[in-house]
Amino acid sequence: MDEKLTRLREQFLDDLRAVSNADDLSGLRDKYLGRKSGLIAAQKKRVGSLSSEERSEFGRQVNEISSEVEAEIGRLSGKFTAQAEASALDRERIDITLPGTRPRQGHLHPITLVRQRIEDVFVSMGYSVEDGPEIETSFYNFYALNIPPGHPARDSADTFYVSEDLALRSQTSTVQIHTMERQRPPIRVIAPGRVFRRDTPDPTHNPMFFQVEGLNVDRHITLADLK
Repeated sequence: MDEKLTRLREQFLDDLRAVSNADDLSGLRDKYLGRKSGLIAAQKKRVGSLSSEERSEFGRQVNEISSEVEAEIGRLSGKFTAQAEASALDRERIDITLPGTRPRQGHLHPITLVRQRIEDVFVSMGYSVEDGPEIETSFYNFYALNIPPGHPARDSADTFYVSEDLALRSQTSTVQIHTMERQRPPIRVIAPGRVFRRDTPDPTHNPMFFQVEGLNVDRHITLADLK
């Protein structure tokens, strides 16, 4: 083989061993396979200075080296591409053993917070918290609360009737009646909950709103007992 081509091949193999990444490989490709300034292109220009007998063998040797350079660069290019794809897969792989992201906790509604605070205050004073049905009979919603038939509060314009004798409770006073039926004095309870009235919605009124009522049944009690 031509001496200069032999040195060129040895130089290429040395440079090839020094390649460690895709950028190095790109520089190696330009150095040897560049159309204008590549080292192999420079050797091809020597053909014009050779005799007709030497040109054929020289051309074969140049093509052989050129093919070897292209093959080695192609091999490394495939290797680096595979490594890049493997790295990308590693970065994107989901580790199902990792703990999940906890959802952000919400916040209690302001009405719920106020209700809890009111309950805490009264419970600390010895009161219990009672609840009752939101659909009541006329007895508990009206008659037992001294609201007789014919009273304006019983009108369908003020009350949500479910049937002739059932209505959505219009106050939590109904819970007081249920409590007094079940318990003997002394009684200390509060009754928080939703109530329903046919109010026209505005900034201070709504057909459904929350109410808290208290009941204290005992001997010798006054408002001072609320201190």
